Amino acid sequence: MTDQSFNGRREDRGFLQGSARYVADLDSELDLGSDVLEVAFVRSPIAHGNIRSIDTSVAESAPGVEAVFTAATIGLDPFVHLASYAFGLEQSRFPLARGKVRHVGEAIAMVVATTVPFAFDAVEGVDVDIEILDPVIDPSRSAEGPLLYPEAGTNRVLALDAVAPSDGPPEGEADPNDVSVTLTVDNPKVSSLTMECDAIVVLPTAAGGLDIWCTSQGVQELRKELAAALHLDPGSIRMRSPFVGGGFGGRATLPVEFAAVARAALLLDQPLRWVQTRSEQLTGQPHGRGLRTTITLAAAPSGQLTSLDADVIGDAGATAHMQGALLVSALRQLPGLYSFDSIRTSGSVWLTNTTPVGAYRGAGQPEANHARER
Repeated sequence: MTDQSFNGRREDRGFLQGSARYVADLDSELDLGSDVLEVAFVRSPIAHGNIRSIDTSVAESAPGVEAVFTAATIGLDPFVHLASYAFGLEQSRFPLARGKVRHVGEAIAMVVATTVPFAFDAVEGVDVDIEILDPVIDPSRSAEGPLLYPEAGTNRVLALDAVAPSDGPPEGEADPNDVSVTLTVDNPKVSSLTMECDAIVVLPTAAGGLDIWCTSQGVQELRKELAAALHLDPGSIRMRSPFVGGGFGGRATLPVEFAAVARAALLLDQPLRWVQTRSEQLTGQPHGRGLRTTITLAAAPSGQLTSLDADVIGDAGATAHMQGALLVSALRQLPGLYSFDSIRTSGSVWLTNTTPVGAYRGAGQPEANHARER
């Protein structure tokens, strides 16, 4: 492939020829050498449970291990993902689980070691005792299940109702000649599965700030969230993204692991790197979709649509992340480009013991279009 024959985007050559440099490839560019320490996480195999104890003594004495952190030792406050999107119950979340685990794959402890193999070996030495609790899996039954956050008193994150101005028959007086069809459409949770999994390299600066290279869909919002989590001035953090291998919505918010890695880099005053495994990505990176829509469309014998009535149930996963925004987007999109005499929509978002839900490819709008067109 010559320069004269290549007409793709500027970044395409690197992808096509294998020269693209992802976060995990930046050793020489950043002159990391042997100074960089590698990170691995201890993750919950349990969907819902109380943490009785965490014994890190074996891991701390393992070869190559520099430090092992838990929620009790890393010194991070809980923070809220994009709080404006929670629409009510602003669920705070510890980057490392504290007191309770709420989904399989939730990070419980973090090992820092001189090599990746040493870090993964030490993860096996962390003994976590968890009292297993019944999980909530189905958002439509979340109201009946155990509370994920007992202090909140409910598993419901958000409830919305909307009635558009109507020129049609009064409510409850549908035209007897109309034909109506009701359908329930599930858009189950999905994973983004980017080419490179989440990754971050954190370099502490002499001034007490951070120089960061990471996967993202936009470094400005991530920098704001990270600065809030670390109680730092955003101006003290420089955040950059090289080739990231796709985002698709799953990288719209700060991964909790990034906050833990950044905090550990400050505490140890050494460069740290974490590269997520594919298995970790499937249970750790925010999922998408997670909406169930029950929709009724009515039409006159002429074929003219007369009314739309829909109820949407959103699966938030284990914390109120972005599903509230997805619900709002879906309810707004449900009528599409069609004309109705009356429109009634309602929706709710519920917590479950599954991976938290974020954005994915249209974030609520494709799900609404799917239900209506079906």
